[in-house]
Order: sequence, then structure tokens, then C-alpha cells
Amino acid sequence: MANTTSGKSSVDVPDTQPRGGSTGVSFDWGFALSLILTAGGSLVGRPIGPELPLPVAFGALGFAAVMVVQGEALRRGNGVARRIQIGFHSLLVLLGLVTIVLAVQAFQQGRFDMLYTLGLTLVLTLGVSPAEIWLLLQPGSRRWYGNVDPNEASKRHSGGWLVGVVLWAVAGGILQAVAP
Repeated sequence: MANTTSGKSSVDVPDTQPRGGSTGVSFDWGFALSLILTAGGSLVGRPIGPELPLPVAFGALGFAAVMVVQGEALRRGNGVARRIQIGFHSLLVLLGLVTIVLAVQAFQQGRFDMLYTLGLTLVLTLGVSPAEIWLLLQPGSRRWYGNVDPNEASKRHSGGWLVGVVLWAVAGGILQAVAP
């Protein structure tokens, strides 16, 4: 429906602007890269971190493909992808709460080698995930996702936006993959 006073489509009106897309897409693609690096390293005999058995490595690659598709669906404004993203990040928040206990236990036992991995997990699950949920639950996001034309969403989320998202995804994916 067009806004007759400004000539802009309803998707361009400020209160309908989506929130959380760049965070969600970079998280999904970064997680996929982490899985690809970890599984790929195991498959070629040069594991990054613990070596994964073949079935686990192939499963990780399959899940990486799912994460790439999820990120792309979110980038294109898919409403189902938004709901999946909210559910996935809700589960990650629960994982973060469990990780607090694990981090305290590791610290008490003097297992400081685990603190980087646990700290990174805490930042992602109790920092990024709640922020992503909150952003995707904003009124503009609720109205935008599922109502925007996928081609319009792709045009909006390309160029500089896409370069920034890919850079964040690569940085996050590598940091996660090299975590001990």
C-alpha cells in the first residue's frame, strides 16, 4: 500500500524499517563459515580444533548449508526465516545460561584454557542472541518481514550493506572456528 503523502511505499516509512537483519545474516553466515572450517579441516586431515569423525564432519557441512540458506532467507525478508531466527536465538540464550555454570566450574577448577571458548559462547548467546531477538521483535521488523518483495529486500540488502555483513561473518566465523 502506497503512502500518498510522500510517494514512498509502506516499506520505506520509518516505523516499518526492519531491524536485526544484518546481525542475523552475519551470525548465520559466520556460524556456517565456522562449521565449514572446522568440518573441512577434519575432512582434509588438518583439523582446526578437535578432529571430527567423518559422519559428524559431513553433518556439520549440511548444517552449514542450512545456516547459509537461513541467512539468505532473512536477507530477502522472509517471514518464516524471521520466526526461525527468533526460535533459534531463543535456544541459544538457554545454552548461554548453561554456559555460565560451565564457565564458573572451569574457573573454579583452574581450567583457564576453556575460558576463551566459554567467554566467546557467552558473548554470542547472552549478548548477540538476545539483541537479535529484541531487534526482530520490533514493530518495524514484524511488519517488514514476510511483507516485503524478496527482490526489493535483496536490492536493499546489497552493496555496502552486504559487504559489511560478509566482513562481520568472516571475522566471527574465523574467531569461532579457532576457539580452543
